[in-house]
Amino acid sequence: MTFTWDENKDALNYNNHGIHLYTAAYIFNDPYRIERPDVSANNNTLEVRWQSIGKIDEILFVAYEERIGDEIHLISARIATAKERRIYNGYKNDDIEPWRPAF
Repeated sequence: MTFTWDENKDALNYNNHGIHLYTAAYIFNDPYRIERPDVSANNNTLEVRWQSIGKIDEILFVAYEERIGDEIHLISARIATAKERRIYNGYKNDDIEPWRPAF
């Protein structure tokens, strides 16, 4: 896999959430990572975006898109909310678009 991100977006993400996008790429090594299509109002583009929850040192929520080949373009990353951490840990997964294992 190849990871890409916008440098300006990375700086903004770090200022807002304290996480660099290049750090967020490490959640893709998490064998317990979960994901779902991004159907949120924030996804106002024609791109197919995904939301993923995975663990590095902390449990992170990451938005990304798959591009041609094996390119993953990272869009945003933040510390997972309490609800997202519960879902990652196997509790109550009844969202409208349920989370599923990434592998």
